[in-house]
Amino acid sequence: MLEWISENYQWIFSGVGIVSLAAVFRLLQARRHKNKEPLTSAISDHRHGQRSSAIISDGSTTNGPVAGRDVVINNTSPDIGTDELISILQLRTSKIEELLCQHYHYAPVKKYLYKFSKLHLQHISALQKNNLVLAHEVLIAIYELSSALEADEFWKKHKAETPDLLYSLSADMFQRGLLICQYLIGERSSSPSFQPIEMSLRSPQKLNRISRLYQMILKTHNL
Repeated sequence: MLEWISENYQWIFSGVGIVSLAAVFRLLQARRHKNKEPLTSAISDHRHGQRSSAIISDGSTTNGPVAGRDVVINNTSPDIGTDELISILQLRTSKIEELLCQHYHYAPVKKYLYKFSKLHLQHISALQKNNLVLAHEVLIAIYELSSALEADEFWKKHKAETPDLLYSLSADMFQRGLLICQYLIGERSSSPSFQPIEMSLRSPQKLNRISRLYQMILKTHNL
């Protein structure tokens, strides 16, 4: 090695030699980095415990590590016209923003509208990504917001106008409010064939059940 360097030192320290050696050095470094990258990624995934959610083949969700054979990407139903559904919900949201302030006089409507607008955007985003499980979760939050608005309006009105009256209220008293009825079926009151109360059921989420719910929303628009 020393003999070779002594015989070729002029070439080594010439411009061509330096450039050539630098190129070889960069190539070796790139190969070392490439070989380490999968290992680094695997270690990082292990440390974080694969915390992201995954949609499982039966339509439920899970957190933590899952087997690759169990994961279904973009799990959605071909029977749902997502673009049409999004257009319908956008139109109904515009009507809600117009109607809500006219319908309620005691509850702080603007506060509820602000929360609804954020949830609506999250709902549309989930639908655009074909994630019906997440979309359903956001829809439940909209349903609960509607119930809270109804209860807030009722009790504030009662306190202001009829403080001496006593009420016996049914369990579903506030579950068919203007907000959720307008959003799901495009009407101020719920249709007998499609009750918003269904949204309160928190049984294990199955994709076919969620899919049927969104088909119902499309059906109510086309009737």
